[in-house]
Amino acid sequence: MSGREIREVLEEAVDFLLSDPLSYSGSFPYAAGLRWSVDLGRPAGERFADLEVLIDGGWRPLEQDRLYRVVTNDFLAGGEDGYRGFARIPAERREALGLEYAEALIAFARARGELRRPAAEEMSTRRFRGPGP
Repeated sequence: MSGREIREVLEEAVDFLLSDPLSYSGSFPYAAGLRWSVDLGRPAGERFADLEVLIDGGWRPLEQDRLYRVVTNDFLAGGEDGYRGFARIPAERREALGLEYAEALIAFARARGELRRPAAEEMSTRRFRGPGP
């Protein structure tokens, strides 16, 4: 996905969340290798700032026109939970790995050798401001 598409899908997810926060709280985005500041009180399209991507061990600004490899589950990839932008990605830019959730978690754990809570600098949401005053 392009950096622009990534930003759009994050914005769509929080739009979906804000449409009914009690029903759609699972829509709030989380990511590995991507971090941001979010202000839900800002207008749509301006809620995410300081978007950074982890490349070769270092955090770099997300570039709007650069292409990035994005991994997600089939539910979100189908545009569910407000992640409509994933569903708009053309088939030629998609690759289905065919892994079930549990298989992917086991492969990840084996590759890392351990499962641990991410360090604060690895968390996707760096700063958060809610929609209210």
